[in-house]
Amino acid sequence: MRVKAFSLIELIVVIILIGVIFSLVLNTYISKDKTDTILSIKDIPSYIQKMLQKEDATFYIYGNDCQNAVLELEAKKYIKITNFSFDKNNETLKHTALGVIEKVNFSKRNINKKEEDVCFKLAFKSGNFLDKFIVSSKESNYLFMPFYQEVKVFTSLDEVQDAYSNNALYPSSIDAYYHE
Repeated sequence: MRVKAFSLIELIVVIILIGVIFSLVLNTYISKDKTDTILSIKDIPSYIQKMLQKEDATFYIYGNDCQNAVLELEAKKYIKITNFSFDKNNETLKHTALGVIEKVNFSKRNINKKEEDVCFKLAFKSGNFLDKFIVSSKESNYLFMPFYQEVKVFTSLDEVQDAYSNNALYPSSIDAYYHE
């Protein structure tokens, strides 16, 4: 009497199919996980710089709840940015002409043919941001310096204001940055 069983070839084919299906499912899960990463305020400049590649543009966070973001290119083209986090209670601070650090109030802006309230603005010239300012949130304080690739994070507002005033810590120009 002959016993019915799977041949060695049939078993190998089944194992290979299970392996291929497993790798496809795992690859889909990993790529989805990477795209769901939320950018913090600290990561936005480096993310935008990678997108621009030496192009002039302005990044806006806008809307009543500050949950919309767009990158406006020179030719009035807009690229929507969806994976970011910004609290509408964040404050942007800057030196005034009198040398006092005060809150920046961004004006309304026409974005995609609609007037919007702007919560945050970051201008890029030749792929580098040019503004010098502080973004203060409940958890951290972020120091944005021109020509500098990394946004510095501080725990207290006094620390970040001291660093803001101390220009010796940062390159004075794009040429100085690249020669350090």
